[in-house]
Amino acid sequence: MNANIQTIDIEAKSIGKLNHSFQLQQEAFFKDSYPSLKERIHRLELLKNMFIKNRDKMHEAMQADFGNHPTISTDLLEIGSVFGRIEYVVKNLKQWMKPDARPLSPIFGNSEAYVLPHPKGVVGVMSPWNFPIQLACGPLVDVLAAGNRAILKPSEVTPNCAKLLEDMIAETFDESLVTTAIGGVSLAEHFSTLRWDHMLYTGNAHIARKVMANCAQNLVPVTLELGGKSPAIVGRSKVDTNTAKYISGAKATKRGQVCINVDYCLVPEENLVNFIELMEQEFTKLGADNAANDVCSIVNERHYDRLSELLAEARELGCETIQMGEESSREVRNMPFTLVMNPPKNSRIMKEEIFGPLLPIITYKHIDNAIEHVNLGEKPLGIYVFSKDQNEIDHVSMNTRSGGVAINCVGGQVQPQIGFGGVGESGMGRHRGEEGFKEFSNPRGYMKAGTWGLFDSMLPPYGPGTQQLVDTLFGTPIDKLKMLGSLAKNNLTSRLGRR
Repeated sequence: MNANIQTIDIEAKSIGKLNHSFQLQQEAFFKDSYPSLKERIHRLELLKNMFIKNRDKMHEAMQADFGNHPTISTDLLEIGSVFGRIEYVVKNLKQWMKPDARPLSPIFGNSEAYVLPHPKGVVGVMSPWNFPIQLACGPLVDVLAAGNRAILKPSEVTPNCAKLLEDMIAETFDESLVTTAIGGVSLAEHFSTLRWDHMLYTGNAHIARKVMANCAQNLVPVTLELGGKSPAIVGRSKVDTNTAKYISGAKATKRGQVCINVDYCLVPEENLVNFIELMEQEFTKLGADNAANDVCSIVNERHYDRLSELLAEARELGCETIQMGEESSREVRNMPFTLVMNPPKNSRIMKEEIFGPLLPIITYKHIDNAIEHVNLGEKPLGIYVFSKDQNEIDHVSMNTRSGGVAINCVGGQVQPQIGFGGVGESGMGRHRGEEGFKEFSNPRGYMKAGTWGLFDSMLPPYGPGTQQLVDTLFGTPIDKLKMLGSLAKNNLTSRLGRR
């Protein structure tokens, strides 16, 4: 069979399976649209046990997809991260599910009002390749906690992890509750055209625009977790070993293939030499083999080539570069960590999200110059402020915009307890924490009419009681609440409104 025809046939079958799963979950949701606290916790426990049972298989799949992905990195970043989310959600879910009582105007007498979070329904989750397990199953924690059903679409860039997810999910959950959609570009394009009750996409802004446009056709609410160029702003008081350790360690994590990673550093001009020396010391600790034992490889040759092009262009433009570690082959892809001094604003390395072990260093004269530099670009997913001066920290954080802020560390804003997300080009919406539960819930408002009050006096035909109510509303602010309460208590609903 012709390879193109075979690919089309496979994609068509994947799309058919997705459509079947989607319909199945919609029907199942209408039969069970508000699962109990006990059932939701049971589903989260199934997810955790799935991870425990398949830990070794996850190690193998990550290694196969990246070429090199240390098991400890998988345990920390792919598995442990999801465990933390499950633990926090289970501890707090009972409180989050409770009705939130809201006070009413005295007009409504003894009526009651509250907001009760309801499940939205069937949620689509499109996850990326850099955290192929964590960024599929992490948001699933919030989706299940909110009482929803889900279909996961993992990235085709990491096919071994995608296949493992398919197998693990199928073994753990009924298709009507959680399932996967495995396929290529055609499936991915079709995925966002379905009439989801909510869609989460994690990836780049270019694809996000297409996803959002497709969702708009069906008025599907979207959460977009993107990225951008997240800066580290280093104040004069924090050009030290601790700062260099956090920045180099963050850049080493996944070899920079992390959406919240430091994309570039803003450093005081007079401290540049000292900062470079500190960074060299920290990167050297990773070893001449570019931290091969602790850090994964660049995911594939295409991404390795893109990073090589960014670096080559910077060198062609005359930028000084400082490479730590040995050269790596295109096949092994353990690309060395490299500092790039003051690249031009119009260079690719300063226009594109780097997503790799390259770190531009930009100098500034005054902290306001650093703030201006950040604000001239798109709003990033994170901003990292290093300073001992609280006034300076406040000045930077209050005069910039980003999805989150971490102070004297990198990535610290990503916690199970804190809602995580972007703003503008770096995304919209939140998952993790209570914000994640709310993101996938419908905050449904309730009002139960009481036995007395002035509610029905606002309905036609209007009578003297209605006029008295209007006169009171336009009274002096001091007397208004007192008079409204008095009117409501002294005039039973049955005697007002239709006289």
